Amino acid sequence: MKGFLLIAMTIPLLSGCAYQSTGVYERPDGKAFNLPNQFRIASASHWQRVAENEAKLLKQRVAGKALIVERNHSSNFSAIYYNLLTGGLVKNGATVFTEDRLGTVKITYEVHIVNHSGGKMTPGLADRDHWPVLSAAAYYILSEAVSIAKVPPAVFAEQTVKNLSSATEIIITTRAIHQARLLYSNSNVYYIDGINQGEYRQTPPAPPPPQINPSEWMWSYRPTK
Repeated sequence: MKGFLLIAMTIPLLSGCAYQSTGVYERPDGKAFNLPNQFRIASASHWQRVAENEAKLLKQRVAGKALIVERNHSSNFSAIYYNLLTGGLVKNGATVFTEDRLGTVKITYEVHIVNHSGGKMTPGLADRDHWPVLSAAAYYILSEAVSIAKVPPAVFAEQTVKNLSSATEIIITTRAIHQARLLYSNSNVYYIDGINQGEYRQTPPAPPPPQINPSEWMWSYRPTK
């Protein structure tokens, strides 16, 4: 009986954290897509796997053609991804040049960051920042009531919040171009932790040096006695 009461108390706690309809809203309620799992990039080894997978697809599409990968130094990821992609292409038997030659196919890639807001989530308990606390509380209540939570609290919390904790994504688009003709274009979307988006964000260009007017410099100069 005690376990039943604890479970009954837990259900409203979890359900109250779900998205709520306010009844009046400027957009209609959305319906979730039924999609397969989306990969999350969380380490440099994941960067390598992404590059090697793209290299295999490129090799299939532009087999037998000489390639050159255009360097992209817009972010730390973009600079490193060049090395990983060229290495993956060579590993798969592609002919890769480091300088442009007549007839080579140019490989380019772009990285874009997408940040999603939390949507129509009710304030207070539904705030995403409160999810870890709520998940931990639910874990311990359920484990005390009945032995159905047989995983560590961190794993339980991750499975509870699911994609609500991943509001940041990156889109990597790779293209193969030959004489202004698009031979290949592919975009892949991955989750990343928002705190790591600086690795993918374009570095702003350095400000130009201040311009000095020679006439102003001459008038400001005063020889010492």
